Amino acid sequence: MPSHGEIGFWRMAGGHVELVIAHPNGMASIEDGPLDGQRVELSTTAVARTTTAKAFAGLTRIVSVEGDVLTYQLAMAVVDQPLAPHLEARLVRV
Repeated sequence: MPSHGEIGFWRMAGGHVELVIAHPNGMASIEDGPLDGQRVELSTTAVARTTTAKAFAGLTRIVSVEGDVLTYQLAMAVVDQPLAPHLEARLVRV
């Protein structure tokens, strides 16, 4: 069973990235952060949720590319818990 899914839009503004995301569990978030070369660090700036969604305080995500390797880290703060690692991935170009 997948532990996470989302759909949204990445918006580039010079050296800055904005991300608008809808999550299938009833949450939505807006994130932004600096683009530094091949690395972007995003943090939640706004949160919305449906009446049946779990409490959601925000998240952070780091996406970076080094050579042929893309890494992705996501941390979430939900249900009165502090920001904690949620998932990570490492994709290697073949």
